[in-house]
Amino acid sequence: MPLERRNLSSALPSSLAPVILTVPLLIMLIFGLKQHVELKQSRQIRANLETQQVALAAKISEMGAQRNLLEKRSKQTSAIEQILKKKRVWSDHFKEMSMLSSKDVWLNELKASSDGAGKKEMILIGSGESSQAVSFFLQALEQTSFCRRVMMISSKRDNSTNPPQYRFRFRCPAMGTTDE
Repeated sequence: MPLERRNLSSALPSSLAPVILTVPLLIMLIFGLKQHVELKQSRQIRANLETQQVALAAKISEMGAQRNLLEKRSKQTSAIEQILKKKRVWSDHFKEMSMLSSKDVWLNELKASSDGAGKKEMILIGSGESSQAVSFFLQALEQTSFCRRVMMISSKRDNSTNPPQYRFRFRCPAMGTTDE
């Protein structure tokens, strides 16, 4: 049997026609509003990301500056460490010198000097209870790592003290410095 064509508007009651026509419009309106809200949210997210990107770029720049400063300080620290490795640690030498001297020998004065051309020397001035104690101290000094060519400048008996003391003055070129 052949299909008959019917007019849809004639088959629907007249009160339903505006509702049926309004439904697609409402769907399009809702879809449009949804798209608008999503677009607004996307713009807000993009604005937030751009703000964060600017903040991150500033932070990266700051961290780069800090890294450069750290590298500079690290190089300076390394240079200082190299210098300190080459320089003498006098406290170690004083400790060694105190271990050398017996209770019979004491130092009254220690002078260190440099001629400006890198030649350094120490002058040791002290006293001993006997010439033998002074001699042993001189020999012990020659065995140290810092004073090997000890020269006696003077040594004399001082009878003004009781018991008499032997005053001495030694010169010793400083050894193991970077200037040698």
